[in-house]
Amino acid sequence: RGEAEDDIESGLVEGLKRWAHTVYGEELAAARRKTRETKAKVDNELLGGDPEALRRSTLNSLVPLKKKSIVSHGAGSEDVQVRHIKSISKRARVAAERLDADFGGLLSEHAKREAFTLLVDHLTVDVMGLVSAFQLRGEGPGAFKEGSEEAALLKLHLKNNQLREVLVAAAPGISLAGLAAATAPLLGAWVDNSRRTILRWLAASVAQEKWEPAGGEDSQGYSVSLVDIFSSLEAAAQTFSRLKMGAVASVRALFLSMLSEVVQEYIHAMQAIASMEEDLRAAKAAKKARGGLGSARAAAVMGIESFSTIGSLSFMKGVEAKGPVAEIPKIAPPAPAPAVGDESRTPC
Repeated sequence: RGEAEDDIESGLVEGLKRWAHTVYGEELAAARRKTRETKAKVDNELLGGDPEALRRSTLNSLVPLKKKSIVSHGAGSEDVQVRHIKSISKRARVAAERLDADFGGLLSEHAKREAFTLLVDHLTVDVMGLVSAFQLRGEGPGAFKEGSEEAALLKLHLKNNQLREVLVAAAPGISLAGLAAATAPLLGAWVDNSRRTILRWLAASVAQEKWEPAGGEDSQGYSVSLVDIFSSLEAAAQTFSRLKMGAVASVRALFLSMLSEVVQEYIHAMQAIASMEEDLRAAKAAKKARGGLGSARAAAVMGIESFSTIGSLSFMKGVEAKGPVAEIPKIAPPAPAPAVGDESRTPC
């Protein structure tokens, strides 16, 4: 390429970088301005429009917008909320789509990558600030439930993934690993929270198990606890996939480990129950065997005692022998035959 073409390329790159910086800055300012206006409107409605009351008010902490405020380390002195960055991510995606559709054929891949990379860098800094604040604060009551700050951060993560898909298509080869990794601690916390929740459900379901087919006699014979646990794991897997949490290898590994841990815990619970039932059956069999031997022994003792005491029974009284018992005559053994040549032998 000639020097003129290089100059044009450099000018395009610088122009697109200014565009990216302007888009991000203007969108952030608009989002903050909207928040301030909405907050002022809410304060005015709560306090009846009294300026002095507004100044002295201690009700700012009760305003819903303030409730979700998380300070970002990358966006200056003003509070940056999750909703601000989520709005920027959405508008940046729309702007990138329009830029690529209108000027994609005129811009080089290098120029687009440079501009989009700067846009993503701004976004990544603020996302990291929000996630860092979440880590410092820790999970609050109802963590990851709808309306919580954790749920808002997950929605921001989804918006960022949608932006990443557009940028990868518009500028192949662009590196977006930083934006993907920025929410990794949040996603890891979600996996841990899911693991604890499902394990609590597992313990409760197993404790209430009656070993009847789930859904009645027409079911396939699966127990209620098995259906409960695998339904919970399926729901977790669907959320993981829908929010596109698998972009970072460590998060994927953590999620797979959670699935394995829950299944192993259920197997161990089933083995413990089976062992308890086997011990119970063995104890009943041993008790029955001891009971049988005891009955036979008691019958034998009763027979012996009956024979030994039969003479004392009332119907045996007066029963005597009619006469003396005849003695059996003793028969002498035959005399031995005389030996041959014996002189005392009697002649015929």
